[in-house]
Amino acid sequence: MKIEEWKAIPGIETFEVSSKGRVRRSLNAPKAINTFPGRELIPDDSSPYLRVSLRSGGKLYRECVHRLVARAFLGSAPKFAHVNHKDGNKRNNAVENLEWCSPQENVKHAWKSGLCQPVVGEHHGLSKLTDRDIEVILSAKLRGVSQREIAKVFNVSETNISSICLGKTRVKNAKS
Repeated sequence: MKIEEWKAIPGIETFEVSSKGRVRRSLNAPKAINTFPGRELIPDDSSPYLRVSLRSGGKLYRECVHRLVARAFLGSAPKFAHVNHKDGNKRNNAVENLEWCSPQENVKHAWKSGLCQPVVGEHHGLSKLTDRDIEVILSAKLRGVSQREIAKVFNVSETNISSICLGKTRVKNAKS
């Protein structure tokens, strides 16, 4: 197991971040009202990413912990860089789990690792039919109702009905 290392946060030197993703007031920081050097901050966990509020030089910084760790341990960010969590866990801010990447690489990683799932069925923004409508369409087709008649009832094209009957249109609860 690696020993936890602390480094000053570039641009906010009155605070330090650890290689394990913890943030504290710097041991060398001047004592201020209600803050003590070395005191660990409790991150806000109300969003998927852990955030901390840092006050330094009269300015308030609200920062994501993973970005602070990356800046301190991985160096300055390339232009427009994102921080990727290699294991997909947005709360694992250990330096070994972080890397700078392009926005495209970050999205590709999210899809490849299963963090992003396609929106299908009635939850898709362009969907005209509900999952129940699909069941009714398939049932009607099995009873011999023509695709043209089904299309008229549901106000969609015959091509849509054909895609549903052939299994080309994905339904949320369908087995893949």
